[in-house]
Amino acid sequence: MQRRPAGIDDVAFVAAVVRRIAADPEVTRAYLAGYSNGGKMAYRVACADPGLVTTVIVVRAVPGADCPPGPPVSLLQLAGTRDERVAYDAASAPHVVNGYREATVTGQIAAWRRRDGCSGVPVAATAGALRTQAWTCAGGTRVELATFAGGDHGWPGGGAGTPSAAQVIWVFVRAAP
Repeated sequence: MQRRPAGIDDVAFVAAVVRRIAADPEVTRAYLAGYSNGGKMAYRVACADPGLVTTVIVVRAVPGADCPPGPPVSLLQLAGTRDERVAYDAASAPHVVNGYREATVTGQIAAWRRRDGCSGVPVAATAGALRTQAWTCAGGTRVELATFAGGDHGWPGGGAGTPSAAQVIWVFVRAAP
């Protein structure tokens, strides 16, 4: 667990908020979503306490550290092929933060698929500049990669036949069991 100099434990704080909300009997699923550094935080919380959430949704981020094995957790990863802060694949320039070489998006998806026990060929679809790949995994979980061709580190707004990030997220959430 990483602590900041002021003694603030962001992971414990977010986990406490999620636990408090999840304690409501009306709440049946807990999702954690984040964009950029918020996506890194979503990964940190899900990796530190994988039983806490049912789904992680990450836009333009990969984890800042390796995630240990744990129970299956659904993942939606939204990425751009030209993101200057998040390497998309092995052909992209590596991204190093504080001496840690971050995973590529495709490497992270492969690791999460192994973690969740995904099988088979993904269901793929294309709409404009968006290509999605979705795998069915253990425990009814899903792993999906939504790639915006040419997308940079900005929020994917969509247009010209390409769904926005918000639309992709909504479709993923609505399809949850």
